[in-house]
Amino acid sequence: MQPSKPVSFVSASEPLLEVRNLSIPGTSIDNLSLSVNNGELIGVLGDTSTGKTSLLLSILRLRKYHGSILYKGANIEEIPKTDYYREVSFAPEQPEQAFIANTVANEVAYQLEEWGLDPSEISRRVWESLELLGLRDYAWYPI
Repeated sequence: MQPSKPVSFVSASEPLLEVRNLSIPGTSIDNLSLSVNNGELIGVLGDTSTGKTSLLLSILRLRKYHGSILYKGANIEEIPKTDYYREVSFAPEQPEQAFIANTVANEVAYQLEEWGLDPSEISRRVWESLELLGLRDYAWYPI
């Protein structure tokens, strides 16, 4: 099974990311609108527990929200996850929050699974990656 094609390039006239009337339950984010153009670098700042991480998790489709989030002009809920996650991710402030799996090999496999690759392809890539990084002997160690 081949992965689907990535999301198309954004035109110069439309934002790369657009958030419209976003509200996130349980946070102070209510009716937020913003846009990020291709090549722009932005920071998300605010006091503790105001919703910075919740905003990022919403953009990653990992938290419930009200409103709309567009990526390259398309509603993120309509973009296949395998395509979306090839291009959209974030690195948390505390690196230990980034781990999903309980072993080194499963952690390496996680993103490949999200891309929808065939299990035999995932296995091959995991072992090639671990070998390349000198981590093959640690494959089944806890993170």
